[in-house]
Order: sequence, then structure tokens, then C-alpha cells
Amino acid sequence: MKNLLTRLLLLLLTLPILTAIAQEEGELLDPDVAFRFEARAVDHETLVAEWEVAEGYYLYRDKFRFAVTNGDAVLGQPNIPAGKIKQDEFFGEVEIFRDRVRIEIPVTASSERITLEARSQGCADIGVCYPPHTQTATLTLPAAGDKATDPVSELTGLARDMGGQEEGELLDPEVAFFHTLEVEPGEQALIARWQ
Repeated sequence: MKNLLTRLLLLLLTLPILTAIAQEEGELLDPDVAFRFEARAVDHETLVAEWEVAEGYYLYRDKFRFAVTNGDAVLGQPNIPAGKIKQDEFFGEVEIFRDRVRIEIPVTASSERITLEARSQGCADIGVCYPPHTQTATLTLPAAGDKATDPVSELTGLARDMGGQEEGELLDPEVAFFHTLEVEPGEQALIARWQ
């Protein structure tokens, strides 16, 4: 325990120095750039928080925290996927996320609009860790029973309304990918057209 406290104290004391060195060398991204955050309401009962993690950076799985700061809502237990195991020199064996992470959060809300506050913590591979970082998103919740607008579903419905196939019916490949082949005389070219 004493060894862990010593390591944590050492980390806290060296963090400002390491951060300053990395910033002078232009190697460290701003946390909002390194960990791009966005959130949306899937329906009246589900929020989705997503981070796009820059190359050379990672987020700790156990450092995510969520709260509603504006609006009347109660958040349930977030559904955080399993991360990749990393041996961290300060924290031991931890789970991390690289590239992208998507977290579903159950919500019970009487407000139509809420502000979701998401806290996370991550590091750069060069050995510099950021302090916990808070990002916010203002979300409009669909009415109970409604789903948030899904562009793919809207296009599928539009195609169906215009006389397209019913949902679940698939075209035969010969019909779906009809093509013609032409040879251009004297050009040594083959032209393929799909309709």
C-alpha cells in the first residue's frame, strides 16, 4: 500500500513537468482532440456516449463517469464494453480503449432536453497521462415510444414508399448488380457499367 501511494505521489509530482515537456515538443494533443466526444439519445430510455481516440492515445475503462447537469433525469448503470488489457507502470493491469469506444447509458427522464456530463481519463503512449477530463453534450430526448432519427431507416422507408422492395426482401444478385460490358474499338479498354 505504501509503495502504491509513493508511486501515485511521484506520478502527481512529475505530471506537470512531463506535460510541459511534451507540449514544448508539440507532441501532446489537447484532450478534446485526443479524445473526441459525442453523445446522442437513441430513444427516450437510452443514451450513447462515444469517443474517437487519436492514434497513440488510450482511455482507461474504469475512469468513465456520467451525470446529468441540466434537466430532470436519472442515469442507470452504463454498459461499458470490455477493453484491452494493458500493464500500466503506475496502476498495474488495467483495461483500456484505443481507436473508438461506445457506451450505452440507460436514462429515465421527464425532461425533453438534458445535458450529459461525461468524465474520462486517458494517456498518450509517450508516457504522459491527462488528469480526469469532463466533456458535455446537450441532448434532446425523443418522446416516449419514439426512436431517434436513424438516416438508414429513413432511406429504407423512403425506398419502400417509392415502390421498392419490402423490408427483408432481397434482390437476386443478377438483378441487384446488373451490368454491361463494352469493348472500345482501338482503345484496348473494357468498359463495365452497373445499373
